[in-house]
Amino acid sequence: MPTDSTTRQEQYLSVLSPRTSSLLSEMYAADSLPGIASGTFITIDKKVRISPSQGAAMHSLISAAGAKSSLEIGMAYGFSTMWILDALSRRPGTSHVSIDPYQNKPWGGVGLEAVNRLDCHVAFEWVEERSDFAVATFAKSNRRFDFIFIDGNHRFDDVICDFYLSDQVLALQGIVAFDDLWMPSIQSAVSFIERNRSYDRVQTPEPNVAAFRKRSDDDRDWRHFLPFDGDPSPPSRLRRLRNRVQRLFH
Repeated sequence: MPTDSTTRQEQYLSVLSPRTSSLLSEMYAADSLPGIASGTFITIDKKVRISPSQGAAMHSLISAAGAKSSLEIGMAYGFSTMWILDALSRRPGTSHVSIDPYQNKPWGGVGLEAVNRLDCHVAFEWVEERSDFAVATFAKSNRRFDFIFIDGNHRFDDVICDFYLSDQVLALQGIVAFDDLWMPSIQSAVSFIERNRSYDRVQTPEPNVAAFRKRSDDDRDWRHFLPFDGDPSPPSRLRRLRNRVQRLFH
């Protein structure tokens, strides 16, 4: 008899094409998955993969936005990649880029093998480089994306760096999404964007995913800054620090 969690997973997977649904169902059920090297199976850390509800939320964002080009920072086992590729496959001439310098090790090429097994018509590109280097290169060549999923290093400064560079390659009205909203580092990054950047929050039914739509390119004054939740230096602390410095000088 199917459990409630099994039924919910089937409901989320039902938005996918039969081929993607079958493959992802197999991937979610497995304790190990084949890597890019033939005959090599890699044990899966199930805490790393995105959940079916997260995948369905992202799939909905891409479909609603009519995205034709997407960028993913952090590929790992390829679960998010499968959801993204399926959403893009509904339209012709679409493309997706996955940035992951660790795809071969420690992830064992599982994500790349999943893409090979899916064999959809979306143009796929894997970039084996750090996200800051790769996205900066895209920015210099004026490359643009309609959807960007940030799920790389989860330290606050790394997330902000990924966002800052991604903003430069995200098309106007494009969507940027963040995974793992349960983490304080991601919450602080999201709060900074809400307070300081020209983005509108896009509501999703998934509490662990935050999404924003880009209103305009960055035209802030060079002195601009608004305190945000999680900021280690709120106004009261800044005033105390400034007063202390003034007392020391006097």
